[in-house]
Amino acid sequence: DFGALVFTRRAPLGGSHYAYTEAVSWARDREWSFRPGASLCSLSPPRPDGELRVLVESPAGVVRDPDVHFDGRRILFSHKANAEDDFHLYECSLDTGEVTALTSDAGFADYEGVYLPDGSILFNSTRCVQTVPCWITPVSNLYAMDADGATSIGSRSTTCTTTSPRCWKTVVLCTLGGSTTTGGSSGCRGCSR
Repeated sequence: DFGALVFTRRAPLGGSHYAYTEAVSWARDREWSFRPGASLCSLSPPRPDGELRVLVESPAGVVRDPDVHFDGRRILFSHKANAEDDFHLYECSLDTGEVTALTSDAGFADYEGVYLPDGSILFNSTRCVQTVPCWITPVSNLYAMDADGATSIGSRSTTCTTTSPRCWKTVVLCTLGGSTTTGGSSGCRGCSR
């Protein structure tokens, strides 16, 4: 039983091939799949007659990937402010409403962030700057950083996208994308791990 539900309101992520990394600044497909207008919201209690609270509004951008901190007082999320921007990680304080940018490096998309029990943050990023072998879609790999975003550490680089990191208790799980993904007539080979 919980008192509130956190979610994003936005257009579906989609486009030409693989939605997770489309519309980043250096991707050739960004104009195909960017659909602005999004918000980070909470619903309390989580039922049809609950109170809807807009925490972050982005009329020209996209908000995605909310993750509530273990203390229930902060929310980590990804935000792309406009079509020329990249996704960056932000944190919203539920006590003050203050939003703090944790990443801001131009040319890299940082998204799907999750809080880890030790206080650090695990996230996906296109910092490896490559595309999948079978399509124009950028690859993302897992990275970790301190809670304040000061230090980031990369994971091993793969040729396919690592997606959807999740943290339950002290176990971090992720799925490797691409095992069933096809692109054009060739398919994405060498991605199933």
